[in-house]
Amino acid sequence: MQIVPKNRVVAKVPTAGTCIMRDQVVGLLLRVADRLGVPIHWGHKLMDVDLEARTCSFEGNSRRLKVHVGVCVVGADGNYSSVRRVCESKTNLQVQTETWGVQMRYMLAPDPPAESLPEQVDGSSHYVLGADGYVCQQPDGRWSMSMSAIPGVSKPFLLSEEATPENLAELRKLCEENATPFAEHLLTSDEIYKSFYSCRPFKGLIVKCSTLAPMDWIALIGDAAHAVAPFTGEGINSALESATILGNVLSKGGSCSDFDCERREDAHAVYGIALRNRAIVCGTPKEKCANTLMTIMLGIGKKCCCVKGTIQDYMLGKKAEEGVWRYSELAALDNRQRRCLYPCGMCCYSVCCGCKKAEESEHE
Repeated sequence: MQIVPKNRVVAKVPTAGTCIMRDQVVGLLLRVADRLGVPIHWGHKLMDVDLEARTCSFEGNSRRLKVHVGVCVVGADGNYSSVRRVCESKTNLQVQTETWGVQMRYMLAPDPPAESLPEQVDGSSHYVLGADGYVCQQPDGRWSMSMSAIPGVSKPFLLSEEATPENLAELRKLCEENATPFAEHLLTSDEIYKSFYSCRPFKGLIVKCSTLAPMDWIALIGDAAHAVAPFTGEGINSALESATILGNVLSKGGSCSDFDCERREDAHAVYGIALRNRAIVCGTPKEKCANTLMTIMLGIGKKCCCVKGTIQDYMLGKKAEEGVWRYSELAALDNRQRRCLYPCGMCCYSVCCGCKKAEESEHE
């Protein structure tokens, strides 16, 4: 543990598994596709799926392309999936969506000489700045600082698209207060701060699909099937797991419906976990109080050996090395631990907040 400016506490959390970023995954997939001779048609947009003729229609590069479906169609086309939207309009697929609750934007800084960086600015670590954002070093060496903002709540300079002197000054002040070592050693010029305003705020959806196989030959995976918020990096983990499960099912002669039977419960659990994380990051004061109390009480329980582990331990910590837990199992564990502690936290907020308001009224 280490105290940093403004009494913020930094916790070092060791993580298990392989650390990899999205662009690295894309590079790996492209190399495999090239080795297998998989044709890739860049710059094409899915326009329609003909369910009777089993064809997909695309437009792009001043031409139209109609492709007959062989084994199956895999909708792995992201948060605002075209495949999902087509299936929603043409099949019985039902989709629930929730917003992230925040908008994200970032600025990029060049990588300075390693000898000029202090110990607390380490490219092998991923720095989470609470609900404010995160800092990490990208595979190409550049540093990325992402900041979150809540429309209607956050200060206007975080949502503005104009790099005015006033906005730059406010942004610099925020970074110097909340991410001091990074502001001192990485964000060293006005041009870097200006890049924040050339990056438009982006947002996304948390997604739950009634089925992952709208048709026996159509499968939805990744963000198209079970998109989460960007707080934990769980989106890429769950996407790679879904792709692996689908590949295993198909290689054994199964169908997309078989994949749905294998994966749907866990995909729905991912949705529940994402909503839980959203409440921790940008929930109401009452929700944040309840979650903080839970974290404290479970931490005490672990110290006293009354609690073996929490959902975070099995998703990120060393306990993840003990074996792979299904998302449905993780959600069930968290729900059991929250059953009593979370309502207690909600009550604590009501009592403490009520006392504080009463005291303020007396002083008035």
